[in-house]
Amino acid sequence: MHLFKTSGKTYHNVIKHQIHAFAKFPRGLKDGDILLISKNKADCQANEKQIQYTMSYKLSRSPFLGEIETLWPKNPGTWNCIVECGNLVKLDHSFNLEEVLGYDSYRHYRNIQIPIRIKIEDEQKVLDYLQIANSTHLQGSLNENDLTARLIELCLEHHGPSCVFCGKEFSVQKNLGRLKNQIFLHQLNTKMYKNQWGPNPLNSLIPICKKCYSMIHESENPSAA
Repeated sequence: MHLFKTSGKTYHNVIKHQIHAFAKFPRGLKDGDILLISKNKADCQANEKQIQYTMSYKLSRSPFLGEIETLWPKNPGTWNCIVECGNLVKLDHSFNLEEVLGYDSYRHYRNIQIPIRIKIEDEQKVLDYLQIANSTHLQGSLNENDLTARLIELCLEHHGPSCVFCGKEFSVQKNLGRLKNQIFLHQLNTKMYKNQWGPNPLNSLIPICKKCYSMIHESENPSAA
């Protein structure tokens, strides 16, 4: 996974033609690598998120004669490499990298304008976010029960394998949808996940045991007890 930054002036054609231009040939890119297309923060409108699309890397090459001038008029002529991409995906939930990684991890990428590889530990956080908050990045077709199980699995990895309230440890089989003990995610609503969750759903979902789940909801709805 790599981060590709782009200015507001070049952003439209980068997305439209699924290509990017750089002064030097980027290193370390392999066919199929996920590319996070990040619009420069200074060029974003109010409340607009920087990363709205992902693409996949295909190849790097020298520009064709007149290609730079055609795609990006008035370019000063400093771009010597064209990166061809594919598999354009418009995210259900756009995001800023800082929201998903946190400020300390994000600082590594903040002032870099050339293509940069996302660190392995940061890549996993981004992949988890894409899988949960963006249905277009879910691997395969998940029904509601499978999706809930996948969320529980990721949530336990994020918060630890125990109830946040009472500390009861969960016994979990690492097979999607096969949980030995009943585990609940507080504030989870699988029917609304595509549109209602915040920048990083894992930060707002808490794993709790059945007993604590019942106590919480009885206190919220005393008439239902």
